[in-house]
Amino acid sequence: MCLLYLFYLYSLAPRGKRGWKTFYAVLKGMILYLQKDEFKPEKALSEDDLKNAISVHHALAIKAMDYEKKPNVLKLKTADWRVFLFQAQSPEEMESWIRIINSVAAMFSAPSFPAAIGSQKKFSRPLLPATTTRMSQEEQLKSHEAKLKHVSTELAEHRSYPPDKKVKAKEIDEYRLKEHYLEFEESRYEMYVKLLKEGVKELLTARDGDAALKKSQSSPSLNQESQPAAAKVKRNTSERKDYRPETPKVIEQLGQFEQNTLRQQLTHTQVQDPVIVWWSPLTGELGRLGECGHNRCFFTVNKSYHSHPHTKAFLFYGTDFSIESLPLPRHEQHQWALFHEESPKNNYKLFHEPVITLFNHTATFSRRSHLPLTTQHLEGLSALSTQTHLLPLSYKNQLRRTLAPVAYIQSDCDPPSDRDVYVQELMQHIQVDSYGQCLHNKDLPPHLRDSTAMDDQDFYQILAQYKFILAFENAVCDDYITEKLWRPLKLGVVPVYFGAPNVRMWLPDNRSAVVVKPNEPPKKLAQYLKRLDKNDGEYLKYLEWKQKREISNMNLVTELKERPWGVQDIGQDSFIDAFECMVCNRVWENIHRQEKKLPSKVWRAEESHLTCPPPKLFEFAVSPSSSLRQIWRASYEQSRREARALGLMLRRNRNFTVTQFWREVFTD
Repeated sequence: MCLLYLFYLYSLAPRGKRGWKTFYAVLKGMILYLQKDEFKPEKALSEDDLKNAISVHHALAIKAMDYEKKPNVLKLKTADWRVFLFQAQSPEEMESWIRIINSVAAMFSAPSFPAAIGSQKKFSRPLLPATTTRMSQEEQLKSHEAKLKHVSTELAEHRSYPPDKKVKAKEIDEYRLKEHYLEFEESRYEMYVKLLKEGVKELLTARDGDAALKKSQSSPSLNQESQPAAAKVKRNTSERKDYRPETPKVIEQLGQFEQNTLRQQLTHTQVQDPVIVWWSPLTGELGRLGECGHNRCFFTVNKSYHSHPHTKAFLFYGTDFSIESLPLPRHEQHQWALFHEESPKNNYKLFHEPVITLFNHTATFSRRSHLPLTTQHLEGLSALSTQTHLLPLSYKNQLRRTLAPVAYIQSDCDPPSDRDVYVQELMQHIQVDSYGQCLHNKDLPPHLRDSTAMDDQDFYQILAQYKFILAFENAVCDDYITEKLWRPLKLGVVPVYFGAPNVRMWLPDNRSAVVVKPNEPPKKLAQYLKRLDKNDGEYLKYLEWKQKREISNMNLVTELKERPWGVQDIGQDSFIDAFECMVCNRVWENIHRQEKKLPSKVWRAEESHLTCPPPKLFEFAVSPSSSLRQIWRASYEQSRREARALGLMLRRNRNFTVTQFWREVFTD
């Protein structure tokens, strides 16, 4: 924990009234709290302290070279492109705080969500998660180095194709905005790599015990003229309006009436709006008044709101749903909402009727959930139809002299789907180049060997050379479809797919992938792939939709056009935003019904909202089974017992201990 005595400036005040105000700052983890009173370790953070907080995830602190009114001023640019100015008492203190903030951001910021590989012309910044990384320091360094290389390459390519002077001003603005973004990202990752190579753990450890208060000054947002002319600042994780009390943003070209209206909204106390608590803190936001259409809700990860009279809903991130911390007792007005887009193996308890039906609202990979996330890894129709990476078949045939017809890229070995056993048997009958840690037999270039390089253009170029890519999911559940399917389809490679039994509902064309039949031996699949490899006409039938840019599956077309969220699209909400707003709007629907003396509407999750059959092993293992391979069925059966016990205990609606829970689990 680091302490700083500073001053704070409101950016939306009229220019003649701007000034520096005194705050104490406490840096805890990745949150910089601004407090009006002197910091006392034994004193809990107040509600105002939580509102006056700045997250430093993916942030960059530098000396404010463009601000000359005061000495020793550092500039902090956050993940959502807000800019703050802090004045230190000395140059040494300023440099110290720059290093501390950047070190925290470098060590603990989770990797950004992968960028789209589609052909969209509109520039959009990638999503930057507020969660803490799960990587080791060495893995974090490799991740930052890979991002630095990728950004530097993209910046060089971007500058090599400047817009023609005759194009529309909007296109020039888009070009400048992207250039500014890439320049910032390059400098940010350069700083992160430099600090991690120097070893920031020692710095933070030494600083952690420093309880001395330091004097400094700050300003929350940079003047508008300091922003790039073409930049219109928006949040990365949410594109809807977002009102943060005490930390207003710079707003462009507002009339006096609009400014007055905005100030009223910014000072509007959140307790007058419905409170929605992220019980599993997916977003990491301490407090945010978010607008969902005509409705507003206050979103927070602060669990002290559990008993607040305006708290209406609790949001849970499925992977982190734990029996050790639940908002009990559950009051009549409390609605529970589940967001779970990841693999079933992350939390099998949720896949059983006693637990999934505890929730009122769901957003899962199932098409039957209230907010289906089945296409969460697909940016849009243009990403599928683009021919950016499509190579001529004649060229692929030439490459067959050195490459296998099939590629396999997996480093999560022996998952519940038992895919590695199938692939190992398949390799007995057809040549497969395996680049991942599972069944590894071919090396990637050094700069692509880290998992963070999976969206590197060099990686795409390697995969695009193959005729087939094994797209095998880690679980076999209806609608559980990941980037493993979409990536080869985007690149112009035929996926050999094993996973969701209903995958044909989602393919762009009925003949766009080879769908594995798990009941047939791998040898039969190998024979079919060899036949396609030798017969250009038959092989090209699987790429006809790509060459003609025709997506015939109207179910997929409709889903992508009608889903209320986007992927890497700054013009749309993210699926997290859509989930939050679904709950917020439903809360308001019942508020309006109560005002009209009507009974509240009740939403309930059904078993079909998140379901997956028990894991099943293949019987033709060609080598001794790993211990991990054997645990999945037992884990599934154990989760069934845990789900039964949890359902019983939650329906009693009172707190329970972990010991009581496990006693119930093993009660027949």
